[in-house]
Amino acid sequence: MANGKLPVYTNVKVYPVQSSHGPNINYLVCYGYVDWARKGDLKPAIYVLMEYKGYTNYDNPPHILTTLGDDGTSDFSKVMDKISLLQNEFSIK
Repeated sequence: MANGKLPVYTNVKVYPVQSSHGPNINYLVCYGYVDWARKGDLKPAIYVLMEYKGYTNYDNPPHILTTLGDDGTSDFSKVMDKISLLQNEFSIK
């Protein structure tokens, strides 16, 4: 809890996905709870954050690349695969 405020994000499960943005950069595909007003009103959600050199960035939204990498897949398809996995794991309709 920073500065006495409740956190916006409470992670339950996180899948890191290597980004083609560069080395040591990951998308963090998360299931957990969000509380935008930080008043204890938790809502279940799937969300994507960015991680740079081990540090989670909460300020900038992820920009999920759609270009194909050397393996023939895009960051977008890899992130969506993890979102589908979370959807199944947590029985989200």
